[in-house]
Amino acid sequence: MKSHIPIDLIAHILCRLPIKSVVRFLCVSKSWAELIKGLGFINTHLKRSINSDRDCTIIIDQIASFRSLHFLSVFFRRDNENCLPKAMEIYPPLQGRPERETTIVDYCNGLVCLHNCVKEIALWNPLIRKYKKLPSEPVQRPSGFEDSLWSTVYAFGHDPHNDDYKVVRIAQFCEEYRPLLIIGIEVKIYSLKLQAWKKVVEQGPNMLPWISSSPAVSTNGVAHWFTIPDRSVPGQEIIAFDFANNEKFLFYKTPVQPIDTDGIQKTGLGVLGGCLCFVVNDCKNMYHEVWLMKEYGVESSWTKVYKTDLRANKFSLNSNFEFLKPLKFSRDGKKVLLENSENLFWYDLEKKRRKRLKVQNLPVLFRPLTSTGSLLLLDDGDCVIDPKQNKIKK
Repeated sequence: MKSHIPIDLIAHILCRLPIKSVVRFLCVSKSWAELIKGLGFINTHLKRSINSDRDCTIIIDQIASFRSLHFLSVFFRRDNENCLPKAMEIYPPLQGRPERETTIVDYCNGLVCLHNCVKEIALWNPLIRKYKKLPSEPVQRPSGFEDSLWSTVYAFGHDPHNDDYKVVRIAQFCEEYRPLLIIGIEVKIYSLKLQAWKKVVEQGPNMLPWISSSPAVSTNGVAHWFTIPDRSVPGQEIIAFDFANNEKFLFYKTPVQPIDTDGIQKTGLGVLGGCLCFVVNDCKNMYHEVWLMKEYGVESSWTKVYKTDLRANKFSLNSNFEFLKPLKFSRDGKKVLLENSENLFWYDLEKKRRKRLKVQNLPVLFRPLTSTGSLLLLDDGDCVIDPKQNKIKK
């Protein structure tokens, strides 16, 4: 029976619903399915989800010597931020054998970028259990250095100018006996819109400093890493790669420089409130400090959000994860959700107190990320099939 409700009104109603409800309506009719799978509706629903903090999920990557093939997810309750449900197992793509366990590159707008030890890469939407495996792309050594060594770093993010999602792979080449001297790099980028890799930048020897292998952090259409400082040049620097049309490297100074080089002071990058975040954890003086780049690209806009005494709040800095890290603000902006690879905490910015957030079924050690619910890959992704659930169905 044909509906007499205008399609614009249907779209207006559906974009206000959570992800799971919208997916159920795919089977109502062909016109509804075409509407929901359309890029315009998907983007409208995503913007509303971001603005309302709807469908926010914490994805848990387990850290252990013998890791499970499953990740965990915890739905973030809008009505009660202090009480989260039990962490549930979710099966990621790129699995199948123990030697192909996956790790997270980064996440953006509900998509999680994964890769494994056999160089497979996939974009994964954990809420709707869809993924897209990227085509393999060989690394090409620079001419004349066929025997050189290389390390690879990855990043994933959104290109707002072209409304495209991109994965960048940077191969850094060095000589065997001079591991920190770059003799060349290769930069290739994958476009989800074009569904292809391309070579982006041709760089000569020593054009770039050595990029840290720590996970990339993406915001404002730009991916960020720390550089590994040259002994002759003191200080720490942020190197960034712009996903947009210019696809170039940028450099930013950190708001404060490490005061030691013996590992007592840990620094890290993150995203908090949509801003690039710089974190300092001082294990000697026992303090945790967070800065935000309030106006992206303007170094003078670095602003200290808070500084807390770790001893007063009884935090323990876990050597396995290196530093205490902020994940998100509360809806009223008065608290920050923190993690230290063992627990989740709410830190009250006004009262300067922390409160542990109890979640059932958390692993002993973990790396969490906060993911916004989206419908991306709904029409263009393959279904992730959990062998355990498939066996139950059979």
